[in-house]
Amino acid sequence: MQFGIFSVGDVTQDPTTGYTQSEAERIRNIVRIAQRADEVGLDVFAIGEHHNPPFIPSSPTTLLGHIAALTKHIILSTSVTLMTTNDPVKVAEDYAMLQHVADGRLDVMLGRGNTVPVYPWFGKDIRQGVALALENYNLLHRLWREDVVDWEGKFRTPLQGFTATPRPLDDVPPFVWHGSIRTPEIAEQAAYYGNGFFANHILAPNLAFKPLVDLYRKRFEHYGHGTAEQAIVGLGGQAFIAPPVAGCGRKVPPVLRGISHFPRGEPGGLEDEYAADGRQSAGGHRQDPDVPGRLRRLSAPALRGRRPRPPRRGCAGAGRDSRNRGRPSSAQGDGVTPRTRRSRGTDPCLVGRSQVRRRRPAPAAAEPESWRQPVRPLPLPRQRPERGGPVPGGALMNEVTIAVLTAGVSDPSSTRLLADRAARRTAEALGDSDLSATFRSIDLSTIAVDIAQALVSGMPSRKVTAAIDDLADSDGIIASTPVYKAGVSGLFKSFADLLDNDLLIAKPVILAATGGTSRHAMVVDEQLRPLFAFLRAIPMPTSLYAAPEDWSSPDLGDRITRAGGELAVFLRNGTGAQIAEQNWRHHRHQFGGNAAGAPQSISDVDFSTDLMRLATGGDTEHGT
Repeated sequence: MQFGIFSVGDVTQDPTTGYTQSEAERIRNIVRIAQRADEVGLDVFAIGEHHNPPFIPSSPTTLLGHIAALTKHIILSTSVTLMTTNDPVKVAEDYAMLQHVADGRLDVMLGRGNTVPVYPWFGKDIRQGVALALENYNLLHRLWREDVVDWEGKFRTPLQGFTATPRPLDDVPPFVWHGSIRTPEIAEQAAYYGNGFFANHILAPNLAFKPLVDLYRKRFEHYGHGTAEQAIVGLGGQAFIAPPVAGCGRKVPPVLRGISHFPRGEPGGLEDEYAADGRQSAGGHRQDPDVPGRLRRLSAPALRGRRPRPPRRGCAGAGRDSRNRGRPSSAQGDGVTPRTRRSRGTDPCLVGRSQVRRRRPAPAAAEPESWRQPVRPLPLPRQRPERGGPVPGGALMNEVTIAVLTAGVSDPSSTRLLADRAARRTAEALGDSDLSATFRSIDLSTIAVDIAQALVSGMPSRKVTAAIDDLADSDGIIASTPVYKAGVSGLFKSFADLLDNDLLIAKPVILAATGGTSRHAMVVDEQLRPLFAFLRAIPMPTSLYAAPEDWSSPDLGDRITRAGGELAVFLRNGTGAQIAEQNWRHHRHQFGGNAAGAPQSISDVDFSTDLMRLATGGDTEHGT
């Protein structure tokens, strides 16, 4: 197991002192931290690549080259190198040069980045991000292993008889990591080539990307590089290390709360959740968990805004000698670099160039059928039999599920009251038939912070995922929002922004809203109805709006009864399910929201797609 430090190089204010470093101070401080990490025996120091404020390391090769001259033992790495916007030819030459400068103490971590504007800044299309990363690495892999390369792809000019210079040191390319938290094609490419797979979970809980790590491990073994347990996994997170432990704990909340991606909350709340799911660690050097297997753990130290002085006591506590004291051998830090392993020939997965240059990756063996299942069909609308008809197991379909989605934040809430009344009238209307109704309440006020985090990070929490699943598994929906500033609630719209574009196809919906004045009644038809029409749901003809004066009017009760009756008719005759079954059954599910999760299991992954073929060295343009 290896332990190290990485930095994204952001220049932000120290929340405990209010001090903000200059760019020059920040760069000098990064260098001093790297030197101290080398002195105390940490295994790795890594720096990211960014091209937008408040981040400054736009040229990691320059910074790492300087650090290489000031250190002796520590492995240097990127975290990450943008494989989408960089030319793979330039990457091959720059990092081969850096490998020589660092005397072989170099890894390269490849990724796509998380800043949307970077793509057009470098003349790239973000919609081609995954394909760019896959194709560019295929070329990089060959440039480091073949002296003369003939190559043609989709995203750059062809190469004829090209030789990248300098050649890798001793003909052994730098070890490569592929970074991702939700893209199965990246995990597949890492497994295919026998490279490392890195999941940086500062923004995502470990359960969110665990299926992707499991996928990588299984495919690593499938391609013959070793057992799944021997797969080379890296994890990233936030760390605050200081002796003694008691003092460290008191300093954690104000320091971590100053980090832009760390959620705000009460002490003992969100901080504990972050620690529990692995996104941040705090404590003494013996509190870090024992993890067996081939694992690299990189932590971003929470030191961004501080005056530039090296964190000597904290780094020393995380050093190899202190860290290994009392640990089992399986969990002790490993200071042997991948390059050293290759030269010693002790690792079957990390072979030298003398072997690689004469060997192309072996063709994939026949895969079990369970690995070739297509991507899961649309989770909704569910394909149901006709009402009252037989279902698998011989039972009769006599129950429907209705999701009651509300965005009211007060208690008691008039928005929730309106939705509850609509639900009651729907149940009464269904009572006249052989159908019974089960209602699932989705109260957005209870997951408001989780929704905001999902919008920022792109990774929904378990609470948000559960709410989306309840919506997906329902037969009908009652959606109710308060009106603020002449528009739907921001909380309601934020949740809608997380939904897949295909999530609500043909689902019948009662639209409802509450407001402080009747002048806002048109919000329902001018904002809610177009929103659900875009999602291809089926809004009921009667919508509901309640101002304060409406609650004592019989007209509101009549409209609620009418809307509930309309929803009951749709649920009884199964119109939505029939539309979904006949018109959308073979539709390929494409995610269109802002919170895409990793595949849940290997059976969810379609290995026959163009991108999967590209991940394993194929050519999507020519179908090879």
